[in-house]
Amino acid sequence: MKMEVRPIAAIVASLESDFGSASVAEKKQATAVADLVPALYVNVRKRVGVGEIAADFTWPSAPNLNDENRLRDCPLCGLGRQWWLFSVTGTGDAWLVRRAPRPADEVSFLNHDEESRAIPHSLGISFGEWLQLADVMRQVDRASKADRSLLDRRYRPVPEFEEAIRAALARVSPSLSRTYPLGL
Repeated sequence: MKMEVRPIAAIVASLESDFGSASVAEKKQATAVADLVPALYVNVRKRVGVGEIAADFTWPSAPNLNDENRLRDCPLCGLGRQWWLFSVTGTGDAWLVRRAPRPADEVSFLNHDEESRAIPHSLGISFGEWLQLADVMRQVDRASKADRSLLDRRYRPVPEFEEAIRAALARVSPSLSRTYPLGL
């Protein structure tokens, strides 16, 4: 099985079709942070509604994002100042994008198990590459639901499927198969 790394425009169109258009609140929030985060993030959030892209890639609503950035107990992260939390996992981890004036197109992962000692772990990818990563993992979710033989008894990918996933991650970014923080 081969996982496809699709162009950003195709991913955004697919998400917009699945989630609908962004609400007025999402558009206002994207505009409010426009000078601080990558332009692609702003453009996507102004178009795409909230929803789960894949199991560990969820777009929260604007109020939830604001609360996450303001209230999450993460003193070493610089949330709201150095990083913008833009997506969450189902287990409480988070995806962050670096805020300007630093290079504002760096995505990091925040492990909630580290609690107040948590720091962003750079993946060495841009926001656009994160969208491609999320789309690959969406394909993984769909493929494994359609064909349970792709997973072993512990719900981990069988070797051939894992190789296909890792190859797709490497096509997104050469180091991503090593830096991806979640289990396949």
